[in-house]
Amino acid sequence: MQHLPTKEERRTRRAWVRLSIAVAIAVAPLGAVAACGSSSSSTPFAPPQDHPDSGGGTTSTKDGSGGPSTLDGSQARTACPALPYAKQLTNIVYEVAKHMAAPEGGALPTVNIPSAADRDKFGAQVLEALKFEGTEACPLPPSYVVMSFVDNGDAIRLVGELDKYGTATPVLNWGAYAARRAGPGTRQLVVEAAHPLADSETDQESARVFSATRAEWYMIAGSHRCANAAVSGCDGTTAVCSPGTANPYRESDTAHSTKTPFYGVHVALSAASTAAFLQLHSNGQTCPAALLSDSSGTFPEGGVTFTFGKALEEAGVTVGRCGSGFPTASCSLCGTDNVEARFNAGAADSCTALGTTYGRFIHLEQQSTLVTTTGDQPLIDAVKGTFPPR
Repeated sequence: MQHLPTKEERRTRRAWVRLSIAVAIAVAPLGAVAACGSSSSSTPFAPPQDHPDSGGGTTSTKDGSGGPSTLDGSQARTACPALPYAKQLTNIVYEVAKHMAAPEGGALPTVNIPSAADRDKFGAQVLEALKFEGTEACPLPPSYVVMSFVDNGDAIRLVGELDKYGTATPVLNWGAYAARRAGPGTRQLVVEAAHPLADSETDQESARVFSATRAEWYMIAGSHRCANAAVSGCDGTTAVCSPGTANPYRESDTAHSTKTPFYGVHVALSAASTAAFLQLHSNGQTCPAALLSDSSGTFPEGGVTFTFGKALEEAGVTVGRCGSGFPTASCSLCGTDNVEARFNAGAADSCTALGTTYGRFIHLEQQSTLVTTTGDQPLIDAVKGTFPPR
């Protein structure tokens, strides 16, 4: 004889069904999250204009050294489909730079300094994630995502500490890196912003130059150059972090420290590409509008730096040439201790030794008139006149 459930038993079963449905709904999104935090949908989205700011807090170590094992194999993702993004690189750069600033009454967010092995591993991982062909490996740190968007008609991939809206979510402060799909009209050039915030407006200027010239690579450091108190151990001093007193460069100073992941990406890109590098700086010294150098200390008689200087002058810019009248007591920023320049010049130790073969790296110091939205057109014209399109 079939047992008919009592009223109490029916009530109990209904409660279990409701609980099971609630658990299923709660768990389902966890299984639906794609690798690298991306959605499985391929439909581009437009980030809402009123998306709330995520705040500027970081979880990097207070002293900027060591920290959690961010590149541990157990945390690695094997594939990284890119999150579609509906805005421009300048929007992302604004976000990245904004979160480098000290909150009101607080200290600068520090950059987490990895081991040398993890620095180099990150450089290789970034280049792998920025590939356009095949299934890109993506063993990036968990805080990093890959985004895709269109810039000046070209496909762009970008690696950065961002959420799906393009809002900065900094944890390590290791910088952001972009690649343009190479094709007719693109230029084999890497545009670098090594001192965002500290070198006023060069973060946005570098993004505009990358876009307008269709350069193929872009790099922006992930921290203010003065963020960490520890020194880099590399040649040279600066008074930027302690006005009035020249002190050794800090380990967070990407142009003067081989400890940063920015340096690791520069090294990896140098090996993977034949592109030239244009590193943009600005300053408050009594210098010409543009102070130009290949970082050797002697101005070259040919090559891209020589051609770039002529192109700047043809665009109406007053140019000072390091090694030919500069440095002077009031204008001394010639980049001879720049670690990225030294690496490209074949230095045995970029931190403490000069290079031997210069010519691939352009160090440009600028007065404020050149780094504004209305003032950077001569720079854009000079880049186009120096680096022929494919």
